[in-house]
Amino acid sequence: MPWLRLLRLPNLFTAPGDSLAGYFLATAFRGNSSVSTRIIALLAATSVFTYAFGIVMNDVADYEEDCRIRPERPLPSGKISRNKANAIGLFMWIPASICVSRIPICAIFVHLGLILVIVLYDYWLKRFRLVGSLAMGLCRGLNFLLGVAATGYVMPSEKNWPAFVPLVAVIAYIAAVTWLADKENEEQNVGFVVQIPAIATAMAWFGTILPLPQKTAALAIPAVFLVLTVFLLEQTAGKLYHKTVPPKDMQKAIGALLRPLVFWQVTWVLFSTTTAAYVVAALLLAGWFCAKALSKAIAQS
Repeated sequence: MPWLRLLRLPNLFTAPGDSLAGYFLATAFRGNSSVSTRIIALLAATSVFTYAFGIVMNDVADYEEDCRIRPERPLPSGKISRNKANAIGLFMWIPASICVSRIPICAIFVHLGLILVIVLYDYWLKRFRLVGSLAMGLCRGLNFLLGVAATGYVMPSEKNWPAFVPLVAVIAYIAAVTWLADKENEEQNVGFVVQIPAIATAMAWFGTILPLPQKTAALAIPAVFLVLTVFLLEQTAGKLYHKTVPPKDMQKAIGALLRPLVFWQVTWVLFSTTTAAYVVAALLLAGWFCAKALSKAIAQS
C-alpha cells in the first residue's frame, strides 16, 4: 500500500489516455484507415512509466515539506526510504525510454522535452504557483503531443492541424487543477479558475469540429463523452465555486476534477472509427471505474 500511495495509483489510469488520444486524433485527421497496435501499446507503456517517474521524483523532492505538512505520506512516515524511492523513480525512466525509442524518432524528442519539464517542475518550477501550474499542464500537453508525434508528424500541417487544438486545452485544464492543488493543504477561496477545465474541454471540441469540411453521424459518439466530461467537471466546480473550501474537501475535489480527464481522452480516441479505437476506449473507461474505486483508499493529490 505505501508504494501504491507513493505512485498515486488512481492517477496512473489517466496517463496513457493522453498520448493515445493524440495518436488516434492525429491518425483520423490524416485520413489513415488503420492504426498500429504496436505503437498503441508502446505509447501506453511510455506514458505510464513516465508518469510514475515524475510522481515518485516529486515526492522525493517534496520530502522536507511533506515532513511538515503531510507526515502520513510514504516517505516522511518512513514506510519507504528516500533511497528506495530514488532508485524506483529512476528505474521507471528506463522502460519509458526504451518504449519511446521504438516509435517514430520525432516522438523521442517530445519525450525528452517531457522528461525535462517534469524534472524542472519537481525540483524548481513548482515553487512558483502560476509557472508551476503551467509546467504541470505542459507535461500533460507534451504527453498528448507524444501521441501525435507517433504518427510521424510533430508539427501542424494542412491535414492535421485541428489535432493540435486539444493540446492547448489539456494544458489549461491541468494547469487549473494544479493551481487548486497547490494550496490543497490550507483553506482557500475558490474563484473562476475552477471553471477552466470545463470551458477548455468545450472550446477544444468546437475548435476541432468546426474546421472539419464534413461532419458525419460518427461524431455523435465522441460528442456524448464530451457532454459527460463537461457535466462531471461542472458538477464538481459547482460545489467549489465562490466558496471557502477546507483541505479535506479540496483533496477529494482534486481527484474528482482529474478523473473526468479519462472521458475527455475517450472523446478524441473515438474520432477514429477503427476497431482498435473502440477497444482502447473501452479499456480507458474501465480504468475510470478502477480509479474511482481506488480513490477511496489512495489519495490522488
